[in-house]
Amino acid sequence: SPITQSTADVDTSSAATDSGITRDRAVEIAEQALADHGPVPALDEVEREFEHGHEVWKVEFGDDHEAYVDIATGEVVKLEVDDNDDDDDGDDDRHDD
Repeated sequence: SPITQSTADVDTSSAATDSGITRDRAVEIAEQALADHGPVPALDEVEREFEHGHEVWKVEFGDDHEAYVDIATGEVVKLEVDDNDDDDDGDDDRHDD
């Protein structure tokens, strides 16, 4: 009689990240991206989300620093930094291209 293995015994809890980057790697990428904008606050929260059609890790530092890291590619697809721009020029420097 042939031996069969039940799929019920297979651990699939990490299957979603097998083809992408891990949570820990997303935190490293986010820290590197945010470091260009000054000191990086302490890690606050990491969540899986969809952002503009991409599955991403949303990595939050402190109250006002966020990076969205594409799970498939490791690319930072969105970066939000409250740099407290107080020069009263009407430009918050976050939306410049």
